[in-house]
Amino acid sequence: MADALKDSPIKAVQIEALVVMKLVNHAAKTFPTVATGSLVGMESHSQPGLLEVTSCFPFATIDAPTTDDHRDNSTNLAAAAPRAKANIAYQNEMIKLLREVNVDANNVGWYTSTSMGNFINLNTIENQFFFQKDPNERAIALVHDDPNTPEPPFFPNYDSLDLSIDPFLEKTCDLLLESIENHHTELNNHQYYQRSLAREQAKITAWQQKRKAENAARTASKQPLLPEDEWQRLFKLPQEPNRLETMLNSRQVEQYARQVDGFTAGVSSKMFAVKSNLLPGES
Repeated sequence: MADALKDSPIKAVQIEALVVMKLVNHAAKTFPTVATGSLVGMESHSQPGLLEVTSCFPFATIDAPTTDDHRDNSTNLAAAAPRAKANIAYQNEMIKLLREVNVDANNVGWYTSTSMGNFINLNTIENQFFFQKDPNERAIALVHDDPNTPEPPFFPNYDSLDLSIDPFLEKTCDLLLESIENHHTELNNHQYYQRSLAREQAKITAWQQKRKAENAARTASKQPLLPEDEWQRLFKLPQEPNRLETMLNSRQVEQYARQVDGFTAGVSSKMFAVKSNLLPGES
């Protein structure tokens, strides 16, 4: 039975309300720094493929050295906290204590907080790879985006008639343009790499042909041949840029575009409703 549960894929995840409350509270306390933590629970025996997340606990943030880019260092260290050696030992100790009090003590994944949907990055990939490689190959990642969950009004009001653009939409558009610019930068870097590689390969081919001609002449004159692999020392091929960054940037652009598409529906309907007043010349 245990082997059957282990082999069955995870089809759904059930999260207890306590886990959501702890996650939201942790994210609110650490904002704007990224909050990360461990998820514990177990797979349901009555419903194969259902993963139950019953509890969670936060990871400690490693202090960053005092530098000019202190904020960037703090953000990167907080995002990489699940892979820190101190937090790995802390997680093992917490799971041991949970097991002693007869609480679900199986590590099922990790959680992180983000802002404006900006979570598709290298830290997220490395954290997920770390959890799937060591503790649990079927570990899940839970992302909490606080600004992306606006609270609905408790009663009808006139705010829906406001024609001003939502600040969240404006910020998301700015981030979308920034991600597109980063994506184009990565594409330009890759194109520059291809041009540089083609130039170096042309030089290597010309050198090899010249060396073969020299060796042919030496063979005819019964002289010792020159090494034909000397080009590896004379020429240095350019290093290929990281393709993962390009893929993550394109995926982040898609994420921002999806968020903009969801918010522009309401704004566009307002603009079309008052189009005759904004443009008196059109009927």
